[in-house]
Formats: sequence, structure tokens, C-alpha cells
Amino acid sequence: MNEVHTRHVPERTVATIEGHTTAEALPDFIQTHLHRLLDVLSVAGLSPAGAPFVAYYGPVDAEADGPVEVCVPIDGTLEGEDDVRVRVEPAAQEAYVRLTKAQVAYPGILEAYQALEEYLTRTGATSSGAPREVYVTDWSAANPDDPACDVAWPIRAAEG
Repeated sequence: MNEVHTRHVPERTVATIEGHTTAEALPDFIQTHLHRLLDVLSVAGLSPAGAPFVAYYGPVDAEADGPVEVCVPIDGTLEGEDDVRVRVEPAAQEAYVRLTKAQVAYPGILEAYQALEEYLTRTGATSSGAPREVYVTDWSAANPDDPACDVAWPIRAAEG
């Protein structure tokens, strides 16, 4: 179920909104901020240039609230809004586990994060960025058994 794969992710520009949220409020946080980013892109005449993702810079559970960053890759330039930031995401190797929509539900998603941590230990790779969830399909149109999300971690291969 939690088979780890790797891929290269090229450098890309992302529009982002960062904030704090608990696990209980996380789905609404992601949905609200993703829609805000898509609205800003639409007004600017831009479309997403890749799958949206959410980066976690700290634990998110019943007591800890991140911070969390909702990101949408873009091609082109975007004027900053009060709540929207634009930054360059560096190229990286990424280890990931693909989940169905049903498997994303908390706390089950934590198994994918555990599989990635075990992969890092087993291979000697190290983290090179914040863990993330990459939404690889239209979430609202996905069925429970459809592949919908990659739990991913930018990594550096073990030296040797």
C-alpha cells in the first residue's frame, strides 16, 4: 500500500499562501486557500502549471498548527497580493507515496509519512525540504478509490 517511488521535480515558480491550522481545520484551510490562489491566477490570466501541493513546515495535529503553505505552480509573472506570495521552488529529487482519495483521510495518511521516514532511514537519504502533499487529480471529481494525492518529501541521496 505504501510503496515509495522517487522522481525529479524541476525548479518551478509557485504562488503560495502560508498560515497556521490544526488537523481538524486542515481540509477547510487547504480548500479555502487553494481557491483563493486559483482566483488570483484567473484574474491574472494564468493557469496552474502543475499539480497544487501543500508543504508542512511543522507538525499539524490537534495541538500543533504548522505552519502550512498551500502552493500552485505557475508559468509567468504574478503581482503579489496581500496574502499571496510568489517564490521559486528549487529543483529536487522527491520520494513519494501515491494514495487514493480514501487513504488520504487522517489519521490513515500518517502511514504514508511513516513509509517515507523508513525509506530515508533505509536508504540513507536525507530531507532537503518540507514534506508535502501533492494533489495529482481534481479532488472534487475523484472517487474514493482513485489515485488522488502523493505524500512526498524532497530528498538528497546518501553520499557514498
